Amino acid sequence: MWSLLFLPLIVLLFIGSVALAVVLVVWRRPIQTSAQGSTAALGRIAWVGVALASVLAGFAALFFGPHLLAKLASSEKHFTEVFGARPSGAIQNLLTEAATDKDSRTIYLSFSATLNAGHEVGTLISRATPTEPGDLADSAITAGLAPRWFAAGNNWSGRANCPSQRRNAYTDFNSWDVVVLIHCQSDGRVYVMARGRLN
Repeated sequence: MWSLLFLPLIVLLFIGSVALAVVLVVWRRPIQTSAQGSTAALGRIAWVGVALASVLAGFAALFFGPHLLAKLASSEKHFTEVFGARPSGAIQNLLTEAATDKDSRTIYLSFSATLNAGHEVGTLISRATPTEPGDLADSAITAGLAPRWFAAGNNWSGRANCPSQRRNAYTDFNSWDVVVLIHCQSDGRVYVMARGRLN
């Protein structure tokens, strides 16, 4: 798995090394002493640099572009799966992760706690039934089930990056057994954990 993750970086480093070698070879070629010859040599070097930069940009887009697009699409999909609507521009810096075991599915979300984001999420979940938050999120963190960026635990959870927080929980919402919303004033983010049984 790690070899696949680092393969694009290795390829780009190899291409960058080749590009640097080519530039150095061109740079070390004898340059005429006349002003016209110097200008032509510098122009040649500039064009080589532009061409190599374009190649590197193309390879970067080839290797990383699909991954970034897939990640963005999955984040929107997870948000939609939880709230029943696609995120608008008000949902900024969205992080998501989904986990499925033999009998349940859990989705973790996090996004910037702006006023517009709060209004959007509040509107979407207004038809749900409120319930006690309990310790579902903290238990997931303690057990190592939550992603590392899900830093909304209490002191005993071992990931107390959010000492100042407000929690709300809801049931019977979009087929989820429980949805926990944690507004963390400490880091200015909202954390969401949705869990439901598989049919």
